[in-house]
Amino acid sequence: MIVLSESERLGVPYIAIDIGQLESGEWIVIETADAQFAGLSHIPPLELWNKLKDIR
Repeated sequence: MIVLSESERLGVPYIAIDIGQLESGEWIVIETADAQFAGLSHIPPLELWNKLKDIR
């Protein structure tokens, strides 16, 4: 998963990573940011935290 590999590469456990898909189908990282500034516009906070705790 691109998000996990980028988080590990940057050495941080919780980060906001914007990704996009090229016309070729390849996924790329567009930008990274401190996760405290990420919005929760598409998922309820409790659902997000439950999914995060189950990673790995």
